[in-house]
Parts: sequence; structure tokens; C-alpha cells
Amino acid sequence: MANRTDARYAFSLKNTRIMALNDDLTKPSPENIIGGVGPFDFSGVTSMAAVEMAVKIDTVETEFTVDLSDVGIVQTAVTVDDLVTALTAAFSSETLSLTSSKDSTTGRLKIVSSADPLPGVLQVYGELAELAMIGQGYGVKYIKSDTFQSIALTPRRKDSETLSLTDSNGNDVEVMTEGYYKGEDGTIVDTAEDWNIKAIFDGTKVASDGSLSAPLSVAERPFVEIESFYSMYKQGQNMESEVVGYTQETYYKAKGLNGDKTRDRNLNPSNYTFMASNYIDSAGVEHPAWKRTPLTVAEYDALKSDVI
Repeated sequence: MANRTDARYAFSLKNTRIMALNDDLTKPSPENIIGGVGPFDFSGVTSMAAVEMAVKIDTVETEFTVDLSDVGIVQTAVTVDDLVTALTAAFSSETLSLTSSKDSTTGRLKIVSSADPLPGVLQVYGELAELAMIGQGYGVKYIKSDTFQSIALTPRRKDSETLSLTDSNGNDVEVMTEGYYKGEDGTIVDTAEDWNIKAIFDGTKVASDGSLSAPLSVAERPFVEIESFYSMYKQGQNMESEVVGYTQETYYKAKGLNGDKTRDRNLNPSNYTFMASNYIDSAGVEHPAWKRTPLTVAEYDALKSDVI
């Protein structure tokens, strides 16, 4: 237990960022950007000779096009091998320290950083990334927000049970099971209206003309990672600028959903819910629904979570 002199007190949200998980539901990282197995339908692209793509390595964003016009490529059935060849040429042309490959075990498209040292964050998005099922078809890109009013959290648990059997003399034999933690349910109130959040939480997308439509019945909401940061203060009176640290709260495998809307003569916030659960990976290892990490002011500043 902390003494009053060194206790730290949580204050309000600083900022939040949301990113789709890889198509195999692993966490995206500079060593692990995973797309689909293919073949992929590129019939909707304007030009196979210039398919749009973007990468962001830490704070540096590069937008470019990838040439998929080779005579051997079938537009409606682009293979992972086709993409590896085209991406290798594009990364070389743009002098990007990235390597594309076909994963030897799963056959999925894989993109990793070949820089030494590795960057802190690698984001891969744009038309090609979405069609190749990077980020489950949403690209691996942070949606950042510093306009959230609140994130309210409620633990989700399996309740304990009392199971009993009574004999003919009226004596009970009882077994009381132990409940266990299953995850967390969250409610988000955003003072702004962010259509990118609305889209990824509902399993739809913002169209090229900037419009947003309701999801169809076949829409699948992607699994996302949600990171929020809130500031910490010491005991006693504090000026707002006297932050002594931050807490990073990460929900590793969550699904969001749009909440109720109100349109009245007032400023109308946006409401969302999400559910994060403990989960078991393909190796049979259980992972926690969330993790809280203490950060010094310097560590928080180094993350550049408001711009990356």
C-alpha cells in the first residue's frame, strides 16, 4: 500500500488511440504486420499500375503506389506471391527499410521492418493494405483522439454458485464454486464526432467521398486494440501542469459498437461501447484482457501517442 507521501492519484484521460489487430488477430508491431492468405480481389481499383498504399514509420509517413500490372497477375485473384514481388519493388523504389514475404507456416502476407534499430511503431494502410486484409481489411493505422470525455469500465465476471444436495435428514452438502474474471465492458463518451471510430466499431468504412453508411447485416466488426493514457498527480494541491507520470491502459483484443445518438438543441456527444475479454491464442496460452503500465513523463513523451 502506498504511503500518503508517495501515493499517486489518477486524473482524467489525456488521449486514446485505437488500431485494428492483424488478420490472424495477433498484435501489429514492426516485426509482425500480417495480412490475409489470398487470393485477393482487386477489381475495384482504378489502376492496377498504381494501387495506393501508405506506411508510417514512427512519425514519418510515406504515401506511394504499387504496380500490380504484370501480365501474370489476375486482377480478381491477386496472390500473396504477386504482392510480395510488387511490394519488394515498391519498398526498394521508396528506399523504405521494409521487407515483404509469404509466411512459411500460414501462407499469409507478412511485412516487417528491416531497420536496425527497429522503429517503435510501424503502420501500414491504404487501398492495397485493405484489399490484402492487413488489419482485417482496415489497415494497421492508429485512430487517435484527445476529445474523449470519459471511458467507464465494468469488470465482467463469472458469478460464484452454491450447489447443494439435501439428504433425508435435512442435512445439506454444499459446494460453492469460485467465480472468475472474464474481461471488461467499457462505455466511451466522445465530445466530438469521429467517423473513423464509428466506422471501425460498426464494421463499416468511410467512403472515398467522405460519407458514412450504416453497416450491412453481413458486416463483421474487427477486433481492435484500445490504448488510453491518463495523468497521475501526487498527494495534496497540484497545478494542472504538475503531472508526475502517466498510466497506459491497453485493451488487447476488443470489439466496439456504436451507442445511442441524440439530436437535440445542444452539443451532441458520441457514445460507444466495447467488450474486451481474456483470450486464448493459437498456442493455447491465455492472455489478459488488459494491462496497465506506469509511465514517467519522459516515457510518455517518447511514445508520442498523440501523433503516432
